Amino acid sequence: MSSGPTIHGTAERSPLLGRPDQRTLIFGGTFDPPHLAHTSLAARAASHLLCTRILVIPAQGNPQREAPHAPAADRLRLTQIAFAAEPRAHVLDIEVNQARPSFTVDTLEQLRRQGIVTAGPVARPAAEGATFLLIGADQALNFKSWHRWRAIIDGFATPAVLPRKGVDLSAALCALHGPSEGALWTSWVLPFAEVDLSSTAARGALLRGGDASSQLDESVLDEIRRAGLYR
Repeated sequence: MSSGPTIHGTAERSPLLGRPDQRTLIFGGTFDPPHLAHTSLAARAASHLLCTRILVIPAQGNPQREAPHAPAADRLRLTQIAFAAEPRAHVLDIEVNQARPSFTVDTLEQLRRQGIVTAGPVARPAAEGATFLLIGADQALNFKSWHRWRAIIDGFATPAVLPRKGVDLSAALCALHGPSEGALWTSWVLPFAEVDLSSTAARGALLRGGDASSQLDESVLDEIRRAGLYR
């Protein structure tokens, strides 16, 4: 069981994180709250991509969205609880401790600078030490709006895209990027069944006082109740 270690923003690489040249899946987000699909899809993606390590990085906020409902410290704790049973997962606090919303490329640069990961450009996705960035379909279709998006895929990580119900990703990605690069993006879409589960739906159920037990782990729900979140 591993809910960490929690790696602080200014810390050097912890030996508990293992070798920096491991095949690594990076999974960021606000996790507001972390739901069952977060944990199950991250585990499946890591196995499919032969990753031996999952770095889960709750964000202070998303520069392109409204502020998260729950405070950063609470979302960090919920994420640690959600991923506690996944032995490959390490929940890092390098973004939640920042005073402002962070950009993915800055976090990737920091991870490399601290010796936590090695480079993982798209030219070498099958190599030992490759780094993958797990993103949803909506993020893939919005990727060109990300800060220094080209630097991410050219020098840091290969996207691993989760399909989404009702979205024809192949056609949409080709329309967005053109035939050649669109085909490359299509090759990064994971061959998983579409999952219709989101933090928005889980949060909405909680705010209405409804039942979110089918969407959230029991331990996560217990912590939400204990801390009085999403009320």
